[in-house]
Amino acid sequence: MQSSMKQFWRLAALSLTLTTSAAASSDESIDDSKILVGGNVDLRLMPLGASITRGKGSEDGNGYRKYLRDLLVADGNDVDMVGTQKSGSMNDNEHEGWDGLRIDQVYEKAQKSVPERLPNLITINAGTNDCAQDYDIDGAADRMLEMLEFLWDASPKASIILSTLLVNGDSDIEERVLEVNKQLTTLGKNMTAKSKKLILVDMHSSDGPQEDDLVDGTHPNSDGYEKMAKIWFEGIEEAASRGWLESPQVLSTASSSTSSATSTPGGSNATKSDTVASETANVGGEKGSNGDFIQSTTQSASSSQETQDGSRASRAGGYPTIALILALSTLVLFT
Repeated sequence: MQSSMKQFWRLAALSLTLTTSAAASSDESIDDSKILVGGNVDLRLMPLGASITRGKGSEDGNGYRKYLRDLLVADGNDVDMVGTQKSGSMNDNEHEGWDGLRIDQVYEKAQKSVPERLPNLITINAGTNDCAQDYDIDGAADRMLEMLEFLWDASPKASIILSTLLVNGDSDIEERVLEVNKQLTTLGKNMTAKSKKLILVDMHSSDGPQEDDLVDGTHPNSDGYEKMAKIWFEGIEEAASRGWLESPQVLSTASSSTSSATSTPGGSNATKSDTVASETANVGGEKGSNGDFIQSTTQSASSSQETQDGSRASRAGGYPTIALILALSTLVLFT
């Protein structure tokens, strides 16, 4: 009898050891989550620029914005697009893109919008209209620098992804584009030397929209905008790898109230809460470029996290029960 009891306790201890090992192994696999671009930082993203930022030329009016948002959301990030303008078919469609504006005019719009919305991530494509209007080409980089310095002063946590100008189908405009791009490249290097949180991405490269991707010699079609989104995304990845992305500043009540009412192309007002409700109703998200539904709001992402946490607790809670069953089974065998 004593021999049987000793054998029982040996087997019971072995059962508990195996169960504990299984639990630890399972927990390790559960916690091995994907590394997010933003490092679990909410992204309050302001697309800033002119008509290309608005999405002119794209079939759905979203331009690069939805493609970029989908890439970020699919990677596990909570994204809130912000700005005074709303256009395109996407749900979260706020931006700061104004048709026909030069760099200095985009700067004027940013002075009103950025302090109220405090984005922690800004994408800038501006300067094409300076080239089209042949407006003080030699001073383009100086105007851009003035805007950049304001953006960092107004929203200190902002990381800025600045792009060179796109290829242009007009030879005279293209000549000016190349000159401005040289200036922007030098500006980007100077900002890097000063440890400013700026990444320069090259939209004029072979990876960016080509002449065949332009609907009118200036604005991309949907394929061209998708190429832009991929380049923006790579720039954001680079900013994240440098540890630049910080949680956005908390908006004051007045700022939240102001930013919730934004203009639409039709002149009506919509609120961010309406947008969130719409996205949540849309099966917890919006469709990505491959047609699959992906998480697209903070609420949806939180629900997903709660579900995962609940699953972990359920599985972890089951391990002691398994150990007890094994121990009792062993007791029955040896008594």
